[in-house]
Amino acid sequence: MGKSVVDIVREAIDKVPPLSIVIDKVLKLANDPATSAQSMAEMIQLDPILTSKVLKLVNSSYFNVGQLHSLKQAIMVLGFNTIKNVAFSTAILSKATIKNNSIVSEEFWKHSFGVGATSKMIAELAGVDKQYPEDFFVAGLVHNIGAILIYNVFPDECARMFEIAAENKLTSPRIEHDILGLSHEEIGIAIGKKWSFEPNYLYAVGRHHHPVMEGPYSMFSMIVGAANYMVNTSGLSLFNDGFIAPLPETIWQKIGVDYSIILESMPKIASEIEKARISLL
Repeated sequence: MGKSVVDIVREAIDKVPPLSIVIDKVLKLANDPATSAQSMAEMIQLDPILTSKVLKLVNSSYFNVGQLHSLKQAIMVLGFNTIKNVAFSTAILSKATIKNNSIVSEEFWKHSFGVGATSKMIAELAGVDKQYPEDFFVAGLVHNIGAILIYNVFPDECARMFEIAAENKLTSPRIEHDILGLSHEEIGIAIGKKWSFEPNYLYAVGRHHHPVMEGPYSMFSMIVGAANYMVNTSGLSLFNDGFIAPLPETIWQKIGVDYSIILESMPKIASEIEKARISLL
């Protein structure tokens, strides 16, 4: 008897490499009120790729602060929360790769960056967590992390899923359940727990198709779910997420932003995707 899908997925997750020790320590330092910019700089310097990403971001047109060459100065300008999210995003992008299909990979990440940028925009429009809007960008960026494992481990099944998704009659979680018995949301939660995702990201990963409307992390679920809907219906990428059911009006009400306002703002997202890609890739 062959292995079950659950066993195959469990083994694949066991083989997923952990985040680097430096990234892990940067995340912990960012959450420690006693951390200084100097101690953060000393830790980041141990990772040349992360160092270059931080300097590239602070010197980008997004911040418009002139040219900074000091990592400590860059940290002081960006703030620990942005540093945390750059570190986290960089780590995820380096570990989560779709193999043997560059077209799917390109459209997948275009979609993911789009959901990240749209999530941040919706959060800002809603006045949610004004101090940390980047948290919503990261939540959107990683929302489909479980789909990467499906693409890499079940290529034959994926071909059939793409065919069904093209019919635009079923949602991707329903298609995945029908063929595999597991959805990318469920697999994403398992990967997120291995990588010690914070609860807000787990809610975005695990409940963006059926958003949670109550509880301390419900805004991440609802806003990323709304962003996923907006990106999927906007044509920003060729990524096919199957049938996308309109979100209940209750969700828009709880988010606190009128759908029409978000729709009017969507043309800005293409440039935001490019800004994010330049900063993080």
